[in-house]
Amino acid sequence: MQEMITYIHNFLDFAAVYCLTKCLKSMLCAIAVIPVIFLLRKIVGKKHAVISCYAMMMLVPITWTGMSKLYYQRYFVKVTIVISEHIKKEYGYFYFAGMFLLIVVFWYKNKRLKMHLAKSIQIKDSDVVRQAIDAITKEDKSGYRRKYLEHVRLYSIDTNESPFSGGIIRPYIVLPQSVWELADTRTCFVIVCHELLHIGSGHIVALTLFKILTFWWWANPLIYRCEAALREDLELVCDESCIFETQISRYEYGSVLLRMIEQLSGRQQAAVASLLNKNDFAVLRKRIGYLAKKQAGRFQIKKKVCFWVFAVSMIGVFIGIVVTSYPRYTIVKELAVYNEHVELIAYDTPLVRETFFVENGQLYVNPEKFEEFVMTQHITDEYVYVSFDNVMKLPGMGGLGNVGMVNVEDTEDIFYLSEKNIQNTILEFCLKYL
Repeated sequence: MQEMITYIHNFLDFAAVYCLTKCLKSMLCAIAVIPVIFLLRKIVGKKHAVISCYAMMMLVPITWTGMSKLYYQRYFVKVTIVISEHIKKEYGYFYFAGMFLLIVVFWYKNKRLKMHLAKSIQIKDSDVVRQAIDAITKEDKSGYRRKYLEHVRLYSIDTNESPFSGGIIRPYIVLPQSVWELADTRTCFVIVCHELLHIGSGHIVALTLFKILTFWWWANPLIYRCEAALREDLELVCDESCIFETQISRYEYGSVLLRMIEQLSGRQQAAVASLLNKNDFAVLRKRIGYLAKKQAGRFQIKKKVCFWVFAVSMIGVFIGIVVTSYPRYTIVKELAVYNEHVELIAYDTPLVRETFFVENGQLYVNPEKFEEFVMTQHITDEYVYVSFDNVMKLPGMGGLGNVGMVNVEDTEDIFYLSEKNIQNTILEFCLKYL
């Protein structure tokens, strides 16, 4: 039992250093990309917010760059050297403890929200909801979008919340009771359309993915600025979509936003899309300034073109990152020989290859060559250690492996330090797919 605890402890120490190394490398890559994204966002402006949204989502595949070969090439290898010299297991434990705490807080807020909604009034068989679904799915030839939106649950809560939406598998919309009961039908229709467009356009998925990014890079303040910019751009895109889908005038839509901001506090729940976005007057002013007359076919064409450009670009980036990255793990075939003080004697020299060889996970020794090896290396110890079939995660960062302790006087006396049992098999699996 004590041995198993030691193995697990060693594995966690390695995982803390390895995962933090990957995280920092991907974070550095993101820091280099974020200014480019904001420059593009500045160039395209508010009128092309959909481009800014897709550009911001390009940060998602950046999380895979932690195993990039780029960090072992030319000048970039200095980054790897600095990280390797300064990262300690204690830093890894601290960093991932902070990440775990943020995840727990996020889970708790969502759990509390679900408990609150379970006690709230669910609105069923509403003509406003049916009309809203009809309005935004009139060009849905496949019928999948309509089928998905028909499962959206609508709740009315007795608090001064801003209307918001959330959920991916079980989507929902929440409206304050004062809005649902006191507002006119047209206002409710516009609000419901706005939130349905958030759900149907995948905005909830985008915000959830970005929330995961804030967990992974929680120490990087730029990621929170990116999240705020994404929320702002998604609202601009949703405003434009709502104007187009509902055939509402820019004046009437702006009036709805102003009435809501006067009536509600604009608070926002955990990781959901909110109509008023935390009562941010600067963002609201941008949104109202962004409202323009609908441009029927042109708007739809712009959205489709941007989507396909984004999809192709995302696939290309993923492929590029995978191709230029090291595999999840590599079985090192090179042999290393150590003395009893675990000091390296020889590493995969021709003589080592002639002396030791591995078949089916077993170490074999050529007695004649072994005598030559002992004499050449001036070995006086009773045993030598031969390391083979090690699991390498990144260059210079290995993990579990096999070690054979070979008796210098009797080459048939080989003791394997890595016992083949269920515990080691589990640890090896965890290491390989860490």
